[in-house]
This record gives sequence, structure tokens and C-alpha cells, in this order.
Amino acid sequence: MARLHEQLKDRGLVGLGINDEGKGTARKFAEKNGLTFPIVDDSGEKAHRLYRVRAIPSVFLINADGKVVRFFLGAQSPETLNHAMRIVGL
Repeated sequence: MARLHEQLKDRGLVGLGINDEGKGTARKFAEKNGLTFPIVDDSGEKAHRLYRVRAIPSVFLINADGKVVRFFLGAQSPETLNHAMRIVGL
């Protein structure tokens, strides 16, 4: 996700991490792994409920109109995510 964020942010991709483990835990994880995309606190699990997240990680590709256009359950290979980005026009 970090690579995709860096590669496609100038073409309109907004990558967000959704964290439900506390801000300190998320900050340490992001620093340790060199994550450059924003990470949003969801300790109240509002995003989890809204998108019916049942597993972590889950990847949602949401277009500019707010519509979920692709969904992945579990970790995905860079090739799979790159292919999905091409399908949605990025």
C-alpha cells in the first residue's frame, strides 16, 4: 500500500490506513514500516461498521463519488493491487 500511495498519489490516489489499535500503536507501526500515507484513528470502529470490516487487512477502493469499486479481504500482492488500480483508471 505504501508503494502504491507513493506511485499514484499525484494521479489522484488517496491511501488511508484505518487503525483500531490506538494512536500510539499505529504511530509506532507506521514509523517502523516507513508508511507515508495518513492513518486515521477508528478506535470507535465507525469505519469498521460502515464498511462491514470482518478481517484485517481489508482493502477498499473507493471512487471519487464514494462508491466502493473494488474490495479485497486479506493481504494482497503488489501485482493484484496494481491490476486493480489499472482497472479503476489509475
